[in-house]
Amino acid sequence: MADFDSTKTYFIKGASLKRLADIVREKIGQNVSMTLEQMGNYIYSLKTDTTVPTDGVLITGDASYLFIDDMGNDFIEVAGHRMYTDNLTDVSYMFKGSASLVSFPFTLNAIQPLNASGIFYNCRSLINVDDNIAGLQGLIKDMDYGFYSCRSLESVSGIDFDNSESHEYNYLFCDCRSLKEIGYLKNMKASHLLNMFEDCHSLREFPEIINFDASAMYDQDFVSSSGLTYTTRNEMFYNCYSLRSIPEDFLKKIYSQTNNHLGAHLANAFSGCHSLDEIRGLSPRTGTINGGMEFDFGTCDRIKEFIFDTQEDGTPYEVEWASQSLNLSEAGYGVTSVTTDGGKTYTKPMLDYNSGITTDKKVTNDATYQALKNDPDWYTDEVAYCRYNHDSAVNTINSLPDTSVYVSIMVDPDSSNPNYFKNYIVFDENQGSATDGGAIGNLTAEEIAVAVAKGWTVSFV
Repeated sequence: MADFDSTKTYFIKGASLKRLADIVREKIGQNVSMTLEQMGNYIYSLKTDTTVPTDGVLITGDASYLFIDDMGNDFIEVAGHRMYTDNLTDVSYMFKGSASLVSFPFTLNAIQPLNASGIFYNCRSLINVDDNIAGLQGLIKDMDYGFYSCRSLESVSGIDFDNSESHEYNYLFCDCRSLKEIGYLKNMKASHLLNMFEDCHSLREFPEIINFDASAMYDQDFVSSSGLTYTTRNEMFYNCYSLRSIPEDFLKKIYSQTNNHLGAHLANAFSGCHSLDEIRGLSPRTGTINGGMEFDFGTCDRIKEFIFDTQEDGTPYEVEWASQSLNLSEAGYGVTSVTTDGGKTYTKPMLDYNSGITTDKKVTNDATYQALKNDPDWYTDEVAYCRYNHDSAVNTINSLPDTSVYVSIMVDPDSSNPNYFKNYIVFDENQGSATDGGAIGNLTAEEIAVAVAKGWTVSFV
């Protein structure tokens, strides 16, 4: 590890540099000015201790924004092995924007709960932080944007949060495109989960969720500058290309603590989940919602089941929903490759990342269907071999929440549109026609009547 190059110009945030300079001045017992080179060389020359340094640079207290925008990387390279931390009280955005930081050689330590929002925000080259955050386990409060856009990060062994009060986890792993594994998330008491796993393209297995508390979840409508309304859990799994499953218990909890609101709390929740096997246990206990739920599963190319949570005896929940459209007409199959007019072929993300699904598992005709129908990794481009078929539709209809009472008492504000408050469930009649489960178009009058009795109209595209 080399000393600073005296011919090189270094850019470090003034407040961060002054804080480090004050630490060095305290060590040498002199209130003197020093160049960055002198500061780095002094720390570099300190005596080494393989446990807790007896001589070194101690970072303590508020470390927020300490090493931001790559301005401290050269300093960490030269002096990082002489730095240690103790009793940190705030690490929010500590390394924010350090896009070329690959690693750092010290552990972050705290003795009381602290804010870790944006701690590694946009650290696009960071490879692993398990050892670095070991001293924060069990003490992390808010961690929204914690690993946002850490595009080189491949695994996180686990995070233990402070659950003494509710905290925000919005965008926690958003845009972690190489992240393949999160071992566990423990003691989360969440108030916000907006876009938590968005663009985790390579995450195949959902992390183990230990002691998750959703009691503090609440709906709050936000309106963007473009007028888009969204809530505290929108787009949670958006573009999780490789994700194969989401725990049923987790889906029950995160969508069961909602109140009356205007926004679509399911907006794009599963959009781009091309490899997902099924969606089971989604809670419909959402309060009063008129329109805007955005139930669209057109990019869920492999789901074979979509089932709402029901009461313990299997009875559907009664809910106050109106003007909803649950569109499953493109669920369970999808074109995996497209050839342009110029002859270039593009493949869907299901095959490009970490789903474990390979081209030899593609069903194209009856022979490949019979050979692969019991293989957990099969997929298809063909509506006839759609994984979501008649039997799947019956299971969805049986679990539909009962909206009949609410729809019946709604007053149509536009008498020219008698269907204004109707709820629709939409299928393609050809889905699954060549599968053992049969075509959705073969739904019987009795099977459709189950949906109608609960305030839903069954329609086909």
